Amino acid sequence: MAIDTLAQCIRTSHLDSHERRDFWVHSVHNLIVHIDCSSQPDSGIEAQLIHQPFGLIKMNEISANEHAVERSIHNIRQNPKESVFVCLMQKGNGFSYQGMSCANHQPGDLVIYNTMQPYGHGFAEDMRMVVMDIPLEVFESYMGTWNQKGIIKIDRDVSWNEYSASRIAQLLTSKDLGVLDEFRRSELILENLHGILKRAGDSTLRQKSLWYLLQEAKRYVASHLHDEGLSADSVSKALKVSSRQLARAFELDGCSLNRYIWLQRLEKCHLDLRNPLLAHLSISEIAFKWGFNNQAHFSRSYRDRFTQTPTETRKLLH
Repeated sequence: MAIDTLAQCIRTSHLDSHERRDFWVHSVHNLIVHIDCSSQPDSGIEAQLIHQPFGLIKMNEISANEHAVERSIHNIRQNPKESVFVCLMQKGNGFSYQGMSCANHQPGDLVIYNTMQPYGHGFAEDMRMVVMDIPLEVFESYMGTWNQKGIIKIDRDVSWNEYSASRIAQLLTSKDLGVLDEFRRSELILENLHGILKRAGDSTLRQKSLWYLLQEAKRYVASHLHDEGLSADSVSKALKVSSRQLARAFELDGCSLNRYIWLQRLEKCHLDLRNPLLAHLSISEIAFKWGFNNQAHFSRSYRDRFTQTPTETRKLLH
């Protein structure tokens, strides 16, 4: 992204490690939106923000080491900013979530979300990302009423006629488009977004990515572990996806869904057996609570997982 005379550049590298987080959060709040930095390396977040007007929108190029940020309900109440953010990943890998939707994005991918709903980003390595800050009224003048309550991800290879994610990236960063002023570039970016999102009704763009599906399935499992009938089949029916698609999602973790359910139930049993507040419950009651109906099978599985019997774990309380 070219830097013009109206740009503001903020860096944390000149600060002591313990000062960086607060300075970064304060700077992002002043120039973009109110967020919290929920995690950072021991050395502190080393980040740079270039903020500048870009026609109808505002551009923010952010580069940083590993970190995570979130915008909570509290942040929204303090700073009720009505914008749509469109993030273009340029370096590294990111994970973003809003509501029940989440997305893993790589260089060239776009992620779109509403700033009036809580959201978060996580980056496990050095990253660089352009965040397009589009006022809601401007966004809706191109897209129509916007009621989206979750992340929309546009893969870098998605295209429809002349509209594409790569074209948006080109309009943002290319130096070969000098004849176009920033106002016209911002118009073309919005036109490309409109063209792509208009097609979002097609099943091609509505298909859940495997990463999104994996996270959605894990959330469903976490909230239904008590259900005796929880299984790969019941999860696929609840999420309205095929068993094969669900299996492919869990291949990302190198674990089948049924094994994942089994491991999560064992973990819950392990925690409950070590919880003094649940000492009044018998081992069999705890096992039944988390979906194990066969005591012998539960004891064998538990010993294989934790190299001790449920009884030995319970004795640790005393």
